[in-house]
Amino acid sequence: MLQRPVPFLLICLTTFCACMPLLAQDRGYHMELSNGTSGWAILVNDSQETIEAHHFSAECRSAGRLKVGTEYSYDALQSSGTMRGGPWNDVAGVVTHRDVLEPGARMVSDENLLPQPSGCVWDADFDAVIYADGSYAGDTMRVRGLQARRDGLAESLKYWASRLAQEAVDKASLAAIRADAERLKEEDRKKTMDQCGKLPLSCQYWRGKYQIDRGVVMQTTPHKDGPQLEGYGGIIQMYARREKKIEVDVALKKLEAVFPLSEALTAEKNQSQAQ
Repeated sequence: MLQRPVPFLLICLTTFCACMPLLAQDRGYHMELSNGTSGWAILVNDSQETIEAHHFSAECRSAGRLKVGTEYSYDALQSSGTMRGGPWNDVAGVVTHRDVLEPGARMVSDENLLPQPSGCVWDADFDAVIYADGSYAGDTMRVRGLQARRDGLAESLKYWASRLAQEAVDKASLAAIRADAERLKEEDRKKTMDQCGKLPLSCQYWRGKYQIDRGVVMQTTPHKDGPQLEGYGGIIQMYARREKKIEVDVALKKLEAVFPLSEALTAEKNQSQAQ
């Protein structure tokens, strides 16, 4: 057997360990339902790393036939701060109010799996998570979808943070901003409709953009007493904070290298930015 010198082995071991945070790790979480076999889906973090994003899917089948199904993606990058809402009063036990899921904590999802009249049985799971250190667990294709969606969220947030910072936002300019957001939202929606069947990762990218563009529409729609946010400068400050959140996100940067966007999607993204 050919022996390697000790320094060579140490270099190999060091290189391997340095790459470990980017690899899929053993599943470090589990799911609970608030009523045992139905109710609110709860994600429990059993690992030592904070969870930033997750994907949830559920099917209810009877005699092998699908009666109802649902899925959704959650990402802390969607939040403008460090806290989130949720159905706290309907769930027993201590749950986190933060936008991320700390080690040992529980997060209530937005999905309430109610008992079905057909008597079908729910088969549900959080099938992918992304940790704050750039590692991940669950179905790799779902993780890739979460990362593609993160890329879309980040791209749109950067655009709006830059756009809003360069404009003196007042009642007049708010209408033009809202009109641009409406246009982009509709473009995003059309792309998801065209691509979700055949290009699932591209679909997730445009869903991420849609999430942000739709939010801008809502946040720039004036109420009868004035803007939705505190003063017209409120929206500028909020998107500046959200851009900063993206800039310091370790997992986003690491997984961009692990799961890069396809050449076709990158070209489509560049074309969209040039318009």
